[in-house]
Amino acid sequence: MSKRQKFLLVSLILIGFAARLGLIVAAGNQVRPFWSGGSDSYAYVLLAENITAGKGLSYAGIPTAFRPPAYPLFLAVCRHVFGARYIFWVRVLQFLAAIGAAWFCAMTSHKLWGSSGGYVTATCFSLTPTLIFLNSEILTESLAILLTSLFLYLIVSARHESRWTGAQLGGVIGASMLLRFNAVALPFVALWRLFQVFKGERLLKEAAWLCLFLSLLLSPWFARNWIVFGHKFVYSTLSGWGLVLGIYSPQGRADSEEYLQIKKTLGWEQSEIETNGRDRLKFGPEIELNRQAVRFAARGWRQAGWAVPVVLMRKLADFWLSTDQLFSISTISFIQRTLRRSGVAVYWILLLCGALGLLRLYKFDPLLANTLLWYAIVSTLLYLPFAMNTRLRVSCIEPALCILAGFLGQFRSGWVPASERESLQTPDGVR
Repeated sequence: MSKRQKFLLVSLILIGFAARLGLIVAAGNQVRPFWSGGSDSYAYVLLAENITAGKGLSYAGIPTAFRPPAYPLFLAVCRHVFGARYIFWVRVLQFLAAIGAAWFCAMTSHKLWGSSGGYVTATCFSLTPTLIFLNSEILTESLAILLTSLFLYLIVSARHESRWTGAQLGGVIGASMLLRFNAVALPFVALWRLFQVFKGERLLKEAAWLCLFLSLLLSPWFARNWIVFGHKFVYSTLSGWGLVLGIYSPQGRADSEEYLQIKKTLGWEQSEIETNGRDRLKFGPEIELNRQAVRFAARGWRQAGWAVPVVLMRKLADFWLSTDQLFSISTISFIQRTLRRSGVAVYWILLLCGALGLLRLYKFDPLLANTLLWYAIVSTLLYLPFAMNTRLRVSCIEPALCILAGFLGQFRSGWVPASERESLQTPDGVR
């Protein structure tokens, strides 16, 4: 790659991060600026306020496991440290998390495609519209993207001579599962990779370390839930509501008519549970509401019958092709609709580059390519029973696409992948 090309890519990287800074300054200390789609932001902020008030993870004094604990605790710490303007400083910290995520993605790409690939990946990460947009939101995505990028770095870096691979993966996965419940798919991907890289006694040791570190991080959360929910094994009380949305409101849009219909038939909806208002007291404990929602969702899936394949295809299109950002945004302004649809076009290009990069990876490291494909499949299957939309895809898929798109930095015949060059014994790195 020439100096001129590197200068161009670095300039684009700086432009992308400058756009993030612009959104942070424009949003200021607002929980939800006018362009935001983050309807969950207020729920996280309310939990943080309850934590700092000594009420713990609860709404109206009723224990909750509707949200994973890491992000509310993060907000609570920021509120304690930065005071009234903590929302602004949360955004600043999330900006730093984006820089860290870009670095991990670039380093992962460097291992696969060489230094040029790292520059291309960092550029893709910097300019991807969804990654820019969500960075300023008071939502879990920014920190989740950082952990996903680190997870992918560890997956790609895993080699037979690597040390503490299982322990590192266990730590990252544990933190991810405390940040977002959908990270429950990551242990399956990590174990798959360990089985590829290690054999015999070493495999057992690495798998044991993974399980140990994962258990150490998750055990306080499970212990707390065991106590507050009457000695019941609880990871999340959101699963029932998620299953309800999965069949009755597949895009999970709070402003849709489908959402209103759920409230009429089920008797409650999410915003009525995530509040400190007195109305919350009308409903029972979350664990009972979760069971009710699971039964309600199961009935909906049975009644859907032959329409289920159509529902699933729609959800897959929303998740992988962002069709929700093309056809379900009539309630927002023309300018925002234009920006979102333009962002979809950019994402389609990234998706195509990622797919081509995966095919390229199959030529020299099919085991790793299978792992990344397995990662995409497991992440998708996990969401199938629940709501699926662009926002839910971003934190788990976009970093992987940026890494795979790094192959564009070395797209020429006769090129030797970086991972192969590292293993070559000749001094000049040529066979």
